[in-house]
Formats: sequence, C-alpha cells, structure tokens
Amino acid sequence: MLLLDGLSFNMYSTVNKEALKDIKNYINNDVWHCFWHGLSGDELKTQIFTIAHKPSDQMISFTFTDLSAGYKLNEKQGVRDVLSKQFKVETFELVPYVLEFLNDAKIEYTGRPYIKETA
Repeated sequence: MLLLDGLSFNMYSTVNKEALKDIKNYINNDVWHCFWHGLSGDELKTQIFTIAHKPSDQMISFTFTDLSAGYKLNEKQGVRDVLSKQFKVETFELVPYVLEFLNDAKIEYTGRPYIKETA
C-alpha cells in the first residue's frame, strides 16, 4: 500500500480533485469508490488501484504488485482477507472489481489477462 494510506476520502476528494483523475472507475456508490488511479507509474507493477470506504471516510491505495501477490493468484479469499483486514469491514463485493483491475492493467501492459475468470 502507498500514496493515500490513511488519508480521508472526503479530504482527498475535496482538496485534490485533479489528482483523483482515474483511468477507469470500477464502482462509485454510497459505500465504495474504487478506481484505477491516474497517477500510476509507467510499469505494470506500479499501477495503482484505490479503494475508498465512504462510511468510514477511509481511502487506501494498492499497487498491482500488492494485489497480485503469488499466494492470491488462485485464491479470491486471499484478496478478500487483505481488503477486510485493511478496511475492518466485509469486502466480499470488492473482489470482482479487484480482479477486473488486475486483468485491465495486465492487458494494457502485456496484451494478456491476469486471470480468465473475474466473477
């Protein structure tokens, strides 16, 4: 994790609207806002997926490398556990968006998806 750790979503979205630009917005509802961050670096491993939990006003960013650790490759529960530990709430609904981001970023840089199934 990096960049936005511990930063308030409301503070960040108010003060840094320019930096909130995204490459792709995955979900933005009353509870979650997840997006592929427009300030990602030039390499696949540095692509940033930012998740905001609006009720707790918490925002955390993860690099592609953070989310694609080897032990999580075939284990959706591993991704869910990492997110739940960080946000201290149930995050099962975020897993498809994380997997979609991993696929989108990998396709952008290599032409191949990270995994074939994202559901």
